[in-house]
Amino acid sequence: MLSLCQTPGMTLPRRQGLTRGADTTLLAHDDMGPADAEPWLVIGGGACRHPDYLGDLGLGAERRLVLPHLRGVGRSPLGAPEAGSAWAQRLDMVALLDDLDVSSSTVVGHSAGARLAIALAVAAPDRVRHLVLVAPPAGLVGEPFDLVALRESRIRESTAVAEAWTATRAGPDLTDDTTFTTWQRQTAPLAYATWDATARAHARVGDYSLEAARRFLADSGPADRHQVVRDAGLAVTLICGDHDLLSGHRPMEALGTQLGASLRWVRGSGHYPWIEQPAAFAAQLRPCLEA
Repeated sequence: MLSLCQTPGMTLPRRQGLTRGADTTLLAHDDMGPADAEPWLVIGGGACRHPDYLGDLGLGAERRLVLPHLRGVGRSPLGAPEAGSAWAQRLDMVALLDDLDVSSSTVVGHSAGARLAIALAVAAPDRVRHLVLVAPPAGLVGEPFDLVALRESRIRESTAVAEAWTATRAGPDLTDDTTFTTWQRQTAPLAYATWDATARAHARVGDYSLEAARRFLADSGPADRHQVVRDAGLAVTLICGDHDLLSGHRPMEALGTQLGASLRWVRGSGHYPWIEQPAAFAAQLRPCLEA
Protein backbone atom coordinates (compact mmCIF):
# COMPACT_ATOMS: atom_id res chain seq x y z
CA MET A 1 0.00 0.00 0.00
CA LEU A 2 1.44 3.38 -1.04
CA SER A 3 0.47 6.82 0.14
CA LEU A 4 1.73 10.27 -0.79
CA CYS A 5 3.69 12.53 1.52
CA GLN A 6 5.61 15.76 0.99
CA THR A 7 9.03 16.11 2.60
CA PRO A 8 10.79 19.43 3.29
CA GLY A 9 13.11 20.30 0.43
CA MET A 10 11.46 17.88 -1.96
CA THR A 11 10.23 18.83 -5.42
CA LEU A 12 8.20 15.64 -5.73
CA PRO A 13 5.86 13.79 -3.38
CA ARG A 14 7.07 10.49 -1.99
CA ARG A 15 5.04 7.33 -2.13
CA GLN A 16 5.54 5.23 1.00
CA GLY A 17 6.08 1.51 0.57
CA LEU A 18 6.85 -1.56 2.66
CA THR A 19 8.66 -4.76 1.77
CA ARG A 20 9.87 -7.77 3.75
CA GLY A 21 13.59 -7.88 4.36
CA ALA A 22 15.77 -10.96 4.18
CA ASP A 23 14.62 -12.12 7.65
CA THR A 24 10.93 -11.15 7.02
CA THR A 25 11.29 -7.87 8.97
CA LEU A 26 8.94 -5.34 7.39
CA LEU A 27 11.12 -2.52 6.03
CA ALA A 28 10.09 0.85 4.60
CA HIS A 29 11.08 2.69 1.47
CA ASP A 30 10.13 5.89 -0.33
CA ASP A 31 9.31 5.92 -4.03
CA MET A 32 9.24 9.10 -6.13
CA GLY A 33 9.09 10.09 -9.74
CA PRO A 34 7.17 8.35 -12.55
CA ALA A 35 5.47 5.36 -10.91
CA ASP A 36 5.53 3.27 -14.07
CA ALA A 37 9.24 3.80 -14.80
CA GLU A 38 12.10 1.48 -13.91
CA PRO A 39 13.57 2.75 -10.63
CA TRP A 40 17.03 3.60 -9.46
CA LEU A 41 17.87 2.29 -5.99
CA VAL A 42 19.31 5.20 -3.95
CA ILE A 43 21.01 4.37 -0.63
CA GLY A 44 21.58 7.15 1.89
CA GLY A 45 24.60 7.65 4.11
CA GLY A 46 25.22 9.20 7.48
CA ALA A 47 25.72 6.43 8.42
CA CYS A 48 22.00 5.83 9.00
CA ARG A 49 20.67 9.32 8.35
CA HIS A 50 17.03 9.57 7.35
CA PRO A 51 16.97 9.57 3.50
CA ASP A 52 14.93 12.79 3.37
CA TYR A 53 18.27 14.63 3.08
CA LEU A 54 18.81 13.11 -0.38
CA GLY A 55 15.85 14.99 -1.80
CA ASP A 56 15.39 13.89 -5.40
CA LEU A 57 19.12 14.33 -6.24
CA GLY A 58 18.06 17.26 -8.39
CA LEU A 59 16.50 14.90 -10.94
CA GLY A 60 12.91 16.01 -10.40
CA ALA A 61 10.51 13.94 -12.48
CA GLU A 62 13.32 12.83 -14.79
CA ARG A 63 13.87 9.54 -12.97
CA ARG A 64 12.03 7.24 -10.59
CA LEU A 65 13.98 6.85 -7.34
CA VAL A 66 13.46 4.28 -4.59
CA LEU A 67 15.06 5.24 -1.27
CA PRO A 68 15.14 2.51 1.39
CA HIS A 69 14.86 3.33 5.07
CA LEU A 70 17.73 1.22 6.35
CA ARG A 71 17.25 -0.87 9.47
CA GLY A 72 16.56 1.38 12.46
CA VAL A 73 16.07 4.45 10.24
CA GLY A 74 12.80 6.29 9.70
CA ARG A 75 9.91 3.85 9.45
CA SER A 76 12.08 0.70 9.46
CA PRO A 77 12.63 -1.23 12.71
CA LEU A 78 16.09 -2.30 13.83
CA GLY A 79 15.36 -6.02 13.68
CA ALA A 80 17.97 -8.56 14.74
CA PRO A 81 21.45 -7.19 15.53
CA GLU A 82 23.14 -9.53 13.07
CA ALA A 83 20.96 -8.18 10.22
CA GLY A 84 21.99 -4.54 10.63
CA SER A 85 25.49 -4.31 9.14
CA ALA A 86 26.13 -2.90 5.68
CA TRP A 87 27.15 -6.38 4.56
CA ALA A 88 24.03 -8.05 6.00
CA GLN A 89 21.66 -5.44 4.59
CA ARG A 90 22.73 -6.34 1.06
CA LEU A 91 20.13 -9.12 1.35
CA ASP A 92 17.44 -6.55 2.17
CA MET A 93 18.35 -4.68 -1.01
CA VAL A 94 17.99 -7.86 -3.06
CA ALA A 95 14.59 -8.46 -1.44
CA LEU A 96 13.54 -4.90 -2.28
CA LEU A 97 14.54 -5.30 -5.94
CA ASP A 98 12.60 -8.56 -6.02
CA ASP A 99 9.56 -6.82 -4.55
CA LEU A 100 9.83 -4.06 -7.16
CA ASP A 101 10.11 -6.74 -9.86
CA VAL A 102 13.38 -5.20 -11.05
CA SER A 103 15.94 -7.61 -12.47
CA SER A 104 18.79 -5.07 -12.40
CA SER A 105 19.01 -1.42 -11.41
CA THR A 106 21.30 1.55 -11.33
CA VAL A 107 22.36 1.65 -7.67
CA VAL A 108 23.38 4.98 -6.14
CA GLY A 109 25.13 5.10 -2.78
CA HIS A 110 25.90 8.42 -1.08
CA SER A 111 28.64 8.71 1.56
CA ALA A 112 28.42 5.73 3.95
CA GLY A 113 25.67 4.34 1.73
CA ALA A 114 28.49 3.44 -0.66
CA ARG A 115 29.36 0.60 1.73
CA LEU A 116 25.97 -1.02 1.21
CA ALA A 117 25.92 -0.27 -2.52
CA ILE A 118 29.29 -2.02 -2.89
CA ALA A 119 28.11 -4.93 -0.73
CA LEU A 120 25.12 -5.40 -3.05
CA ALA A 121 27.40 -5.30 -6.10
CA VAL A 122 29.67 -7.94 -4.55
CA ALA A 123 26.85 -10.29 -3.55
CA ALA A 124 24.58 -9.85 -6.56
CA PRO A 125 26.45 -8.23 -9.47
CA ASP A 126 23.72 -9.31 -11.87
CA ARG A 127 21.28 -7.01 -10.03
CA VAL A 128 23.48 -3.91 -10.52
CA ARG A 129 23.40 -2.34 -13.99
CA HIS A 130 25.46 0.70 -12.98
CA LEU A 131 27.06 1.45 -9.60
CA VAL A 132 27.15 5.19 -8.86
CA LEU A 133 28.96 6.26 -5.69
CA VAL A 134 28.53 9.90 -4.67
CA ALA A 135 31.06 11.29 -2.18
CA PRO A 136 32.11 7.96 -0.63
CA PRO A 137 33.91 8.24 2.74
CA ALA A 138 37.70 8.41 2.76
CA GLY A 139 37.76 5.47 5.18
CA LEU A 140 36.83 3.01 2.43
CA VAL A 141 40.51 2.89 1.47
CA GLY A 142 43.79 3.06 3.34
CA GLU A 143 44.99 6.19 1.53
CA PRO A 144 45.71 9.06 3.95
CA PHE A 145 43.40 12.07 3.82
CA ASP A 146 45.07 14.80 1.77
CA LEU A 147 43.05 18.03 1.98
CA VAL A 148 44.61 19.17 5.24
CA ALA A 149 45.72 22.53 3.82
CA LEU A 150 42.22 23.28 2.54
CA ARG A 151 40.73 22.28 5.88
CA GLU A 152 43.13 24.51 7.79
CA SER A 153 42.38 27.42 5.47
CA ARG A 154 38.64 27.06 5.99
CA ILE A 155 39.10 26.79 9.77
CA ARG A 156 41.02 30.08 9.78
CA GLU A 157 38.47 31.85 7.60
CA SER A 158 35.22 30.69 9.21
CA THR A 159 34.14 30.62 12.85
CA ALA A 160 31.45 28.06 11.98
CA VAL A 161 34.00 25.71 10.39
CA ALA A 162 36.42 26.20 13.30
CA GLU A 163 33.67 25.27 15.77
CA ALA A 164 32.72 22.29 13.61
CA TRP A 165 36.32 21.06 13.63
CA THR A 166 36.47 21.43 17.44
CA ALA A 167 33.29 19.35 17.74
CA THR A 168 34.68 16.78 15.31
CA ARG A 169 37.85 16.34 17.35
CA ALA A 170 35.85 16.10 20.59
CA GLY A 171 33.75 13.27 19.13
CA PRO A 172 30.02 12.61 19.35
CA ASP A 173 27.79 12.44 22.41
CA LEU A 174 26.55 8.84 22.18
CA THR A 175 23.77 9.19 24.76
CA ASP A 176 20.91 8.76 22.28
CA ASP A 177 19.68 9.60 18.79
CA THR A 178 19.03 13.24 19.75
CA THR A 179 22.54 13.93 21.07
CA PHE A 180 24.09 12.07 18.13
CA THR A 181 22.04 14.11 15.65
CA THR A 182 22.96 17.32 17.48
CA TRP A 183 26.66 16.48 17.13
CA GLN A 184 26.25 15.69 13.44
CA ARG A 185 24.71 19.12 12.90
CA GLN A 186 27.44 20.81 14.92
CA THR A 187 30.06 19.29 12.63
CA ALA A 188 28.07 19.88 9.42
CA PRO A 189 29.91 23.06 8.25
CA LEU A 190 32.91 20.89 7.40
CA ALA A 191 30.83 18.96 4.87
CA TYR A 192 29.96 21.95 2.66
CA ALA A 193 32.26 24.04 0.50
CA THR A 194 30.28 27.14 1.52
CA TRP A 195 28.34 27.38 4.78
CA ASP A 196 25.57 29.53 3.37
CA ALA A 197 21.80 29.58 3.95
CA THR A 198 21.26 26.69 1.53
CA ALA A 199 23.81 24.53 3.33
CA ARG A 200 22.43 25.43 6.76
CA ALA A 201 18.90 24.50 5.71
CA HIS A 202 20.02 21.21 4.19
CA ALA A 203 22.05 20.24 7.26
CA ARG A 204 18.86 20.32 9.34
CA VAL A 205 17.13 17.69 7.18
CA GLY A 206 17.30 14.03 8.17
CA ASP A 207 17.87 12.82 11.73
CA TYR A 208 20.48 10.16 12.57
CA SER A 209 19.90 6.79 14.23
CA LEU A 210 22.70 5.92 16.64
CA GLU A 211 22.18 2.20 17.20
CA ALA A 212 21.46 1.69 13.52
CA ALA A 213 24.77 3.40 12.70
CA ARG A 214 26.67 1.21 15.16
CA ARG A 215 25.27 -1.92 13.56
CA PHE A 216 25.67 -0.64 10.00
CA LEU A 217 29.38 0.07 10.41
CA ALA A 218 30.13 -3.27 12.09
CA ASP A 219 30.80 -5.11 8.81
CA SER A 220 31.19 -3.82 5.25
CA GLY A 221 31.99 -7.20 3.72
CA PRO A 222 35.08 -9.12 2.61
CA ALA A 223 38.43 -7.35 2.47
CA ASP A 224 38.71 -7.92 -1.29
CA ARG A 225 35.26 -6.49 -2.06
CA HIS A 226 36.56 -3.69 -4.28
CA GLN A 227 38.57 -6.14 -6.38
CA VAL A 228 35.51 -8.39 -6.66
CA VAL A 229 33.52 -5.46 -8.09
CA ARG A 230 36.33 -4.63 -10.52
CA ASP A 231 36.65 -8.25 -11.64
CA ALA A 232 32.90 -8.42 -12.24
CA GLY A 233 33.31 -5.77 -14.94
CA LEU A 234 30.51 -3.58 -13.62
CA ALA A 235 30.05 -0.02 -14.80
CA VAL A 236 31.13 2.08 -11.81
CA THR A 237 31.10 5.86 -11.52
CA LEU A 238 32.40 7.99 -8.63
CA ILE A 239 31.08 11.56 -8.39
CA CYS A 240 32.90 13.67 -5.80
CA GLY A 241 33.16 17.30 -4.75
CA ASP A 242 36.62 18.79 -5.12
CA HIS A 243 36.19 20.62 -1.76
CA ASP A 244 34.90 17.57 0.13
CA LEU A 245 36.65 17.47 3.50
CA LEU A 246 35.05 14.10 4.29
CA SER A 247 36.25 12.28 1.17
CA GLY A 248 39.44 13.97 -0.01
CA HIS A 249 41.17 13.61 -3.38
CA ARG A 250 43.72 10.84 -3.03
CA PRO A 251 41.35 8.44 -1.23
CA MET A 252 38.81 8.88 -4.04
CA GLU A 253 41.48 8.35 -6.70
CA ALA A 254 42.58 5.17 -4.91
CA LEU A 255 39.00 3.95 -4.59
CA GLY A 256 38.38 4.64 -8.26
CA THR A 257 41.42 2.56 -9.18
CA GLN A 258 40.40 -0.30 -6.91
CA LEU A 259 36.88 -0.40 -8.37
CA GLY A 260 37.86 0.25 -11.96
CA ALA A 261 35.63 3.31 -11.83
CA SER A 262 35.23 6.50 -13.79
CA LEU A 263 35.98 9.38 -11.39
CA ARG A 264 34.18 12.68 -11.99
CA TRP A 265 34.74 15.88 -9.99
CA VAL A 266 32.16 18.53 -9.17
CA ARG A 267 34.03 21.81 -8.80
CA GLY A 268 33.23 24.04 -5.85
CA SER A 269 31.32 21.38 -3.94
CA GLY A 270 31.70 19.53 -0.69
CA HIS A 271 29.94 16.34 0.40
CA TYR A 272 26.53 17.16 -1.11
CA PRO A 273 27.12 18.16 -4.74
CA TRP A 274 23.44 18.02 -5.76
CA ILE A 275 22.78 20.70 -3.11
CA GLU A 276 25.82 22.94 -3.62
CA GLN A 277 26.36 22.64 -7.38
CA PRO A 278 23.17 21.15 -8.79
CA ALA A 279 23.84 21.99 -12.45
CA ALA A 280 27.40 20.65 -12.36
CA PHE A 281 26.27 17.55 -10.49
CA ALA A 282 23.54 16.91 -13.04
CA ALA A 283 26.11 17.23 -15.82
CA GLN A 284 28.28 14.56 -14.20
CA LEU A 285 25.27 12.32 -13.53
CA ARG A 286 23.90 12.70 -17.08
CA PRO A 287 25.93 9.84 -18.62
CA CYS A 288 24.60 7.51 -15.89
CA LEU A 289 21.04 8.52 -16.79
CA GLU A 290 21.68 7.55 -20.38
CA ALA A 291 23.48 4.27 -19.63
